[in-house]
Amino acid sequence: MERITVARIGKTHGVKGYVKVNSFSGSYDHFGDIEEGTLVFRHGKEISVRIEEVVPFGDRVLLKFVGYDSPEAARTLTGGELWVDKKHAAPLGKDEYYIADLKGCSVFFGDRECGTVIGVAETGQADLLEIKTPDRGFRYLPLKDEYVGGVDTKAGRIELKVDWILE
Repeated sequence: MERITVARIGKTHGVKGYVKVNSFSGSYDHFGDIEEGTLVFRHGKEISVRIEEVVPFGDRVLLKFVGYDSPEAARTLTGGELWVDKKHAAPLGKDEYYIADLKGCSVFFGDRECGTVIGVAETGQADLLEIKTPDRGFRYLPLKDEYVGGVDTKAGRIELKVDWILE
């Protein structure tokens, strides 16, 4: 099973153990299909969870996890990232990519390999691909049409339109 992170658990809501959810994709429609997952916390702790109920909450959803039946119990889940089977991720639109799929892609200018994506920084104007270059260390590449000619995550290949962007 290939896993992907879909959300961060927010504050509790009400007295029955519901929690607010912050979807990384901005979409909440796909949460109704999720039955189980893993919550991963910054300090490395992981908890397997089963979703008991998904409740619409404005343009978002509330989640109720099995065994977390009070605000005090549910509060222990706040801050955890919800990892699920990739089949439950939000559907992608044109020219959209999962960050997990961009990591590890090789960046090419023509036939020359210029580096490998090791991370992605989400910014207001464009996502920045963190590239480890063979001879120059680390560079950031804006994921914008001016610089990137094509992205094929299945082949693990990103084509550059210009090579000076990584100098």
